[in-house]
Amino acid sequence: MMCVFVIACGAQASAVADVEPVQLLSDHLKPDFGYGDWEAAVGSAKGAEVRLSGVSGQGGFGYNLNADLSKHLDASPALRVTLGAGNNAKSLRLLLVDRDGTQHRYSFVLPDTPGEHLLAPKEGASLRDPNTIAEPGTTEGLDVTGITQVQVMGDWRAEALDLTVHAILLQPEDDAFRVQRQARADARAAKAAAHQQAIKNALANLKRDAASPRVTHVAPVAPHILALTIQAGHIPPHGQAPYVAQPGDQIVPHKKHEAIVWRDGNLVVENEHYVLKRKVAGKTKTIGFITPDHQHVWAFDQVRGDPLLTILADRAAGYRVSSPDDDTFAEPVNPTAVYRKSKPSQHTYPNNGAAIRHRIYLELPSSLKPGKTYTVHLEGINTQQSTLSYTHDSKSVRSDAVSATQIGYRPDDAYKVAFLSTWLGTGGGLAYDIDRFELIDTLGRVVHTGDIVQTKALDATEKLKKEKDYAKTAVYAMDFSAFTTRGTYRVHVPGVGTSGPIAIADTAWEDAFLTSMQGFLHHRSGIALGPPITEYVRPRPFHSADGGRVFKIDVTKAGESKSVNDALRRLTDDGKKPRSEWPEHAPDAWGGYMDAGDWDRRTQHLEPTYLHLELLELFPGYFEQLALRVPNEERKNKLPDILDEAIWNTGLYLRTQTPDGGIHGGIESSAHPRMGEASWQESLAVGLFKPESESSYQFAATAAKLARVAKTYDASLADRYAESATRAWAWAATHEQATIEEAPMPGQMKALLQGLKQKASVELLWLTRDEAYAQTFASVSSLGEGEAPPDEAAAFTYARLPEGLGNADIKAAARQYILDRADTAIAFAKGSAYGLVNANPDLPIIGYVNYLSAPGAISQAVPRAHALTGDPQYLRATVQSANLSAGANPDNMTFTTGVGWNPPRNPLHIDSRITGQPAPVGITVYGQSDPSEPWGFNDWMHTWFLSKQMTPDSRSWPLYESYIDVGFWPAQNEYTVHQTMGPTSYTWGYLAARPAGE
Repeated sequence: MMCVFVIACGAQASAVADVEPVQLLSDHLKPDFGYGDWEAAVGSAKGAEVRLSGVSGQGGFGYNLNADLSKHLDASPALRVTLGAGNNAKSLRLLLVDRDGTQHRYSFVLPDTPGEHLLAPKEGASLRDPNTIAEPGTTEGLDVTGITQVQVMGDWRAEALDLTVHAILLQPEDDAFRVQRQARADARAAKAAAHQQAIKNALANLKRDAASPRVTHVAPVAPHILALTIQAGHIPPHGQAPYVAQPGDQIVPHKKHEAIVWRDGNLVVENEHYVLKRKVAGKTKTIGFITPDHQHVWAFDQVRGDPLLTILADRAAGYRVSSPDDDTFAEPVNPTAVYRKSKPSQHTYPNNGAAIRHRIYLELPSSLKPGKTYTVHLEGINTQQSTLSYTHDSKSVRSDAVSATQIGYRPDDAYKVAFLSTWLGTGGGLAYDIDRFELIDTLGRVVHTGDIVQTKALDATEKLKKEKDYAKTAVYAMDFSAFTTRGTYRVHVPGVGTSGPIAIADTAWEDAFLTSMQGFLHHRSGIALGPPITEYVRPRPFHSADGGRVFKIDVTKAGESKSVNDALRRLTDDGKKPRSEWPEHAPDAWGGYMDAGDWDRRTQHLEPTYLHLELLELFPGYFEQLALRVPNEERKNKLPDILDEAIWNTGLYLRTQTPDGGIHGGIESSAHPRMGEASWQESLAVGLFKPESESSYQFAATAAKLARVAKTYDASLADRYAESATRAWAWAATHEQATIEEAPMPGQMKALLQGLKQKASVELLWLTRDEAYAQTFASVSSLGEGEAPPDEAAAFTYARLPEGLGNADIKAAARQYILDRADTAIAFAKGSAYGLVNANPDLPIIGYVNYLSAPGAISQAVPRAHALTGDPQYLRATVQSANLSAGANPDNMTFTTGVGWNPPRNPLHIDSRITGQPAPVGITVYGQSDPSEPWGFNDWMHTWFLSKQMTPDSRSWPLYESYIDVGFWPAQNEYTVHQTMGPTSYTWGYLAARPAGE
């Protein structure tokens, strides 16, 4: 067999070559990089040979190069490998990348027999004709004169590999390849013929009625590109319904997972979830989930409406554009090109059905002319409308290309910026050649003009976690910071369109903050919700007065629901032990904040309360006057409402504190919520985690701050919290080593305790003025003589200690630490296409760290730097940090329910779904996780759902447009009160409360 070597990875490869090899990487002793499960193997490679043993297919390695392969266009990439007896993987992939980002992918089937093999790609794929075009790049086709990278990667399955990669080769065309390639060409021809026949059939049966997809928006995204938004299908909200038995009904387990539950005053073990099956039209159909007490049915979601026939919608022949007053379109013309991007707007659960929002881009032969009217004829598209009328007045139409805040700005905000960008989906990126923008008022009058400044070129990368093209298009900024006149405005890009409305108002941030704080009200456990304090209706859940039982268990919160289930089953022998031997009941274990989609409460939830107390501490006069949505009895007392909110959350931990000071880790059920049950119907057994130092330090810090802040308003309340905080501190210090040793990851727990210990010690120092706490802080933190990295909240508090408290050098170091982090965040924003402010540049782009959905990405360093210095640059950066999540993003959405004209509508909030209500306001979702990264927690969603519903492929979407508002994807649609809602409310509250003129 004739072989030409591209990359020689080992000596065995040369033995089969009978032509002179071409070694393009002779200076590479080992791969330049590895990733995923293969990173360690590549790092420990002996020479160039890569041994992969015991790792999954979720990884890869590669070389950076500059190669010209133009003499080998008919050759095929090949791999020489040796398979071991333990190999269970089925395939490998190879990726070739050129200068402009085009990626050609090749697939290799792994034989079942161990030994050495020369692998050719499926179907004889060649350099000119790959198995898959993974990325189209900015220029069509692979530039074989400029290959910049080659990668070998797994198939992203879990099966273990046992193989060695010896060489990456180019194998010249031979008779076997010619046969495969002809078969591939024949198959393509047959597929093309079938496609044409399918188009004919679809056209012959085209129908339009109320169930057909509907065009919901028509607007340009460029002077020559008209965009149509088409909504295909919807999922009507529905709540529980009373179960009315019918003959033949079957109630059966759904996925056989058992948990210990509270049933009729007893603890028993039974299946977690049940479904109702019923005869419908002679066939057995699964109707939905039924509550375990058989009282209520929660029917499965159903998509109503027809799908868009994309086989028709993707054809330029399906559209014609005409105009009575633009001579260019006097006769109807087809677009020169049609592009599309489609993603779910709702999703059924647990079925794989979705309502889809499509954006169709019609590239026209010439630009639209101002004042002219155009008719888009949709004869070949199955939309409700057969024609659309559009009059081109870019001042009066909102364009998806122009994105801006939906919160608005205060007049004195020193940062007011909108963005211009469009990713065309199957059409790739788009560059603009427009120099100026306008700010227009509600009458269309121009009140301000400015330059359009490019922040990212079409093919450029940006450095977030990695250096990549996260936007996949050109991005432009439009700065109108100098404009301060109150009113409602829109940013206008001539020939393109406008943003949504932008309020410049004194209460812009206050209104957003009030909505965010309602989110905490909506997550109170142990209280009924409804008018007049909120439109969201929910009966009281998890209150001991209603007959619920919370059992004290002997495990920490580290294991979450599984540890509760295991502990209660063990401690009660699955409920068979006499009641006298059951764990103690904790009647005061009610209250606190629910977590998110589920209903656990844990001491991490004290973090947003700490932030709210910090706001009250910084701006007491403002928050004393600000009325939040709180129950009437709280509104009538003499405490600031934000302090009432803090008391509600901390009250759970205060009431359940042990006599010797320990703080329980929180409350959790024996499983995640049972499908079909709402929080107030919870039948799972519930446990109160045992005390540990993490929770006790966390509470000590928060309670000490509350005691200090509350002194002004209620001395007895302050004394109670002060006494509780000092006891919690003492308990935590005594049990610190035991907590570390018991943790699943002791090193991680030690680091966590060091941070919490800093925060608790400085708060207690300020509260008690006992210098022993100052000594403890200095001994732990690297700001003193300790080794632990500084805790940001602790450093901020230490820097503000009153004169005479603490160490002057540590104060200066704490202050500088905050300023350094803020400076890092500002520098980060300068390299970001959409001005992201991030004090933690190495954060992975994962929704759990609210990278894009909340201001600041898990840091409050920028507003804290402003509080320390009054420096306007930090206040400007604080506003900037809130811009993208407030709507200045290419999806034109906010990430907090109830905020703006396009908020998320389907967060993972079970109670609202069970009752058929809109999600309550004030929920900030996790947001985007980088879709191009092979994280296991996202694989299931991309593989089983989005791969069938998105165009282009879900993993190839730009980061900034990868949020899917589907309601059951934890990595994007869930949230917690501490990870997303706390940071959001803090920044919005800071911006609302700072004095006028700053």
